[in-house]
Amino acid sequence: MKKYLKLIPLMLYPYAYLIGMVGLYIADEVLSLFSVSVIPEYLFWGVIILYNVYVLFIAVFNAVLTAGKRYTAYDGAKINLIVKGVQIPAYILHFLMGLAGLIMSVWGIGFIVIAVLVDLLTILLTGISAVGCSIKMKKEGLLPLSGAILTGIGSFIYCADIAAAIVFLVLGRKQQRERKAVEEERNG
Repeated sequence: MKKYLKLIPLMLYPYAYLIGMVGLYIADEVLSLFSVSVIPEYLFWGVIILYNVYVLFIAVFNAVLTAGKRYTAYDGAKINLIVKGVQIPAYILHFLMGLAGLIMSVWGIGFIVIAVLVDLLTILLTGISAVGCSIKMKKEGLLPLSGAILTGIGSFIYCADIAAAIVFLVLGRKQQRERKAVEEERNG
């Protein structure tokens, strides 16, 4: 369970920006009631920078743990698929934000830029995390080098990242079943 908890900021990464935008709007409205004009800009940018650095650290840390001896291939694949699966509704929401931006003409350019930028950052971060799965699959002989490279690259491409995560999970589950069968044969 602990292995999932540390990844919550990565899972919620695309949602954090939406929540932050709404929170910024609400805070601005509340502060205007008290004659305070704006939220200090350095505070806003400081929080964004800290969150991005923290999530980048988590993504790299998870890739290292997965590629190393800490997790099995199945554990790493399961974590990877859960992270990507939780983010699918955010991609849909960002797509709808982009469509709303198109409808709003010139005024919607900001919506489009934010939606695309957050999606690109999200796929980059989850791709970094998934590289650990690719390395682990190669180390354990579940994927040849070419397959590990292709799934590693696919982890940075929209929709292909989910396909790569499913491949990781299927191969990891197969290996786990084989290990259990060998253990049962030894014990039984």
